[in-house]
This record gives sequence, C-alpha cells and structure tokens, in this order.
Amino acid sequence: MQALLTVFLLLFPACLTFTFVHPTSSRPLHHSTPTSLKSFDGFSSLDDNDLIPTPPTPSSNPRLVDGFKYPPYNCDPGETVMYDEESIQGILSACRMDIPTLFGYSSENLSVGITGSVDLVELDGPVVVVTLGGRFWHQRPTVLARVKAYLLERCPEIVDVVVKDEFELTDEANV
Repeated sequence: MQALLTVFLLLFPACLTFTFVHPTSSRPLHHSTPTSLKSFDGFSSLDDNDLIPTPPTPSSNPRLVDGFKYPPYNCDPGETVMYDEESIQGILSACRMDIPTLFGYSSENLSVGITGSVDLVELDGPVVVVTLGGRFWHQRPTVLARVKAYLLERCPEIVDVVVKDEFELTDEANV
C-alpha cells in the first residue's frame, strides 16, 4: 500500500485536497489544507512485502520430503480392516491423502500457513488416541470429528477416537 501511494504521489505531485462527508449528512466533517509532497523523511524503509510471512517450503517440512512413515492403507468405507497399530497408521496416512484440505501435508496448504497434522499416539483398547499438531484452517474439534468418522468407517472395532490432551482442541493450540 505504501508503494502504491508513493507511485501515485510521484505521478501527481500537485497539491491534494481531501474532503470527508458523513454518509447521512451533506456537511463536511474535515477539510484539509492543500499539501504537497517534498520529502519521504517520515517514512520508514520497511516495504509492505516485508510484512508477509515466508511460507514453509518442501525442504523445510520433512513430511513433504520423506512422505508418510506408513504407506496409505487404501480401503473402501465399510471394508473390514484388522485392528492393529500398523493398520491404523496406514488408515491415518490414507486419511491425510483423502481429506487433504484438513492437513498441512501438501505444498499448497503449507503455502497458506496450514501446517496441521494428526498422528497416532496409542491404541487404548478399542479407543484410538491421536495428537493434533500445527495450524488448521478448520476448527480442531471439526478436524477430530472428520478423522474419527474416517477411521470408524474403515475399522468397526474402534469405539472412539480421542486426543491425547484436551488442550489440543482449543483455539490456543492452533499455532
């Protein structure tokens, strides 16, 4: 914005007059005196582009470089899957690929700051315990609900999918 204003003022160096009118009244609220631009001493050298954060690159994210630790276990909803750690890891990998807008596993999502991840912590009987990390576009309870639905469709032995720490479902954890 500062650069655009600078170009405008350089192209039109004449005196500028501004009049502001209240939307419900015809009476001017403020009338400035003519001003000319003679110096940029009051401006800092900071460019607007310096304020834009640098998005992560594939080389800065090992998830994009190394791929998934477990290969995706591709199965259709309703298909019976063995309830063990390796199968659940594979289903989670497939979930990351089938619902990519939830997670930060693609270059496109990383470029806009979505770095969210879901990882298996443990299998506690019929309960799958996961951890949510990074930044999500969606609310964290929504992400957990979608992951839970994905897992339940593919492995009927699962009773529930929960997070390791309830704090992971708060807005404060979305960093």
